[in-house]
Amino acid sequence: MIRKLMENKFMSKEKRHIPPTVRKSKRYKRLHSVYAFQRVARVLLSINKAFWILSLPLLVVIYVFTTGHVHRETREDNTKTWLLVLCTTFVPSSHREIVYNNTRDNWKSLGSDVLPVLFLESKYTQVKRTFEDNGWVVLPVVDVMSEGFPVIKSFFSAVSRHFRSKYVGYANADILFNDDLVQTLNLMEKYRPFVEKQNEIFISGSRYDVENITTKDFSSTEKIKQIQLDHSKRHSPMGQDYFITDSYYTWDMLPPIVVGKQRIDNWILINAIEFNHTAIDSSDAITAIHQTVDLGSWTAEKWNTNLSDPKYNEHLLNDLQQDFIYFQTGNLDCLPYEFNYTVAKEVVLMKRPQVAKFCKRQHEMVEVLRLRKEKQDRKIKLELMKKKNNKNKNVEVKHKIVKRSHADIIKQNKETLKKAGIFKKYYLKRLLPNYDERD
Repeated sequence: MIRKLMENKFMSKEKRHIPPTVRKSKRYKRLHSVYAFQRVARVLLSINKAFWILSLPLLVVIYVFTTGHVHRETREDNTKTWLLVLCTTFVPSSHREIVYNNTRDNWKSLGSDVLPVLFLESKYTQVKRTFEDNGWVVLPVVDVMSEGFPVIKSFFSAVSRHFRSKYVGYANADILFNDDLVQTLNLMEKYRPFVEKQNEIFISGSRYDVENITTKDFSSTEKIKQIQLDHSKRHSPMGQDYFITDSYYTWDMLPPIVVGKQRIDNWILINAIEFNHTAIDSSDAITAIHQTVDLGSWTAEKWNTNLSDPKYNEHLLNDLQQDFIYFQTGNLDCLPYEFNYTVAKEVVLMKRPQVAKFCKRQHEMVEVLRLRKEKQDRKIKLELMKKKNNKNKNVEVKHKIVKRSHADIIKQNKETLKKAGIFKKYYLKRLLPNYDERD
């Protein structure tokens, strides 16, 4: 009855009538407080619902204008299979700003089949925004080792997780390319069925050093080719500034060598050669222009500090392999394949008939060390066998030394002595060294 009276409170005052005796009851007061709380809760829920209805469109607009374009671009990239995903990293500096701006514009102009990716520390927000506005994808640097230097294999792992592509590559941030990069990779697709290892392709080449390059100098492919012919100097084959592999290449098997330290390029080449990958020298096919400003951002800003160890990679590799590494064999002239020009000036893939003698030193040293190790293992095994044999001999001698009485010996050989007949004395002499006929 009281509940019905409480429900009548929502009616008009004229229709609602609650007796005074009911109003003073405890049950009425308890139900009155419950209904009051429910009314307050309904009001708050209505306010909350109205707030979200009004604010949600505003939040969507803010999200789209701030970060939406980056995520939209990434979603489109994930649905596309690129010919090449080319990544790099650098430490922003004012005196090399023109270099990085040139690289930013140059890589984006390589075509719609090439996706440039920059790995950058999160604190450089302005640089990140600038590169994203120019069509790059910027990812964070996650895996670092020596004094914050990034591990190169982490770049390829991140690229394989985010994008689908036929080829993945890394190049230093001061390298400019020409349209022959895409042409060479398309040509490689034609040659792929004819190489020995179709899913283990490795491409690297020499760079051409050019000083004081400006934005106008690479405004067209013709100008880049002209600069290469007139004002450039070809770098030694001992130095490589870019590496391109197919998407199946086993970068994750590499040790944690870092970008910006010595010997990283030589060892990557040695690794490709030693594992019999289809390693190709593309120096004549791919134009790679090096913008020479100084010794490089990594060297100028980090190598000259007292804390830095420029030979970190070399020490790491020697400790891991525990073998001799002849880094001079990490030379472009030691690669088994090369892109070359025919008389008709067409680029073709050729297998080198032979390589220089020094190219075999790493393999020879590894073989010598392997044989030496096998010899040491055999020597250790023989020593262990000798020790085991000596131990067994000692055990046998102990058994032979055990003294037995003549009666026990005769008892054990009772059947033999029965059959001996006239030769009984002869057998007794053999069984009992101290046997005397008078006994």
